[in-house]
Amino acid sequence: MRFLDDLIVGTATRVIRFGMAIGTGLVYAQAFALVLLAGAAVVVVGGMLLRAAAAGIGG
Repeated sequence: MRFLDDLIVGTATRVIRFGMAIGTGLVYAQAFALVLLAGAAVVVVGGMLLRAAAAGIGG
């Protein structure tokens, strides 16, 4: 009976660890996507500010 208990607990532990690893990977992917999105926003806003400054200076 102990063998069966150990088998069930070991399998459940592996499934839970696998699920947690997948979740952790998704969190890292989401953080990476957020950094890319923030970088794109900075580039767009910076370009808009430069165009506005150039239009203000150039008349």
